[in-house]
Amino acid sequence: MDSIFLKSVQGLFLKKMTRTVNERGLTSINYTLYTAPTVRTTYSSIPTSTITACAVVADGFTLSQTDYAGIASTAARNYTASGMVLVNTDGRNNATTAITDLAGRTVSVTGRQFRCFAPKEETVAISQGYPKYEYLRGGGIIFV
Repeated sequence: MDSIFLKSVQGLFLKKMTRTVNERGLTSINYTLYTAPTVRTTYSSIPTSTITACAVVADGFTLSQTDYAGIASTAARNYTASGMVLVNTDGRNNATTAITDLAGRTVSVTGRQFRCFAPKEETVAISQGYPKYEYLRGGGIIFV
């Protein structure tokens, strides 16, 4: 395993670059760039995929990521006077919105769920504790 620590590459700051060769001689490369003062972008490549995975993180919050299959997901958060609104969008462009109060407790979750391949919009209000949910075989979550 080789590690390279550099200060600047074409105006971007490289935090760390690691090259790993496994027992079969296949090479994986991981590196992290500081692309803005509080934003870091991590790239990762593995021998079994021609697509480089990428994650963009700002202030410890993952804004977007792409996996080795090329599926991208995004997240956004907005602070309000009564708490925070967190919106996650998956690779199928389905958005799930979670609303929290000032203490960070989840107040409601709204999202597009899939039941028998028919999309349905659902809102779950949480009065005590966490919501109960089940995972579907074809993807998606059902709140029960």
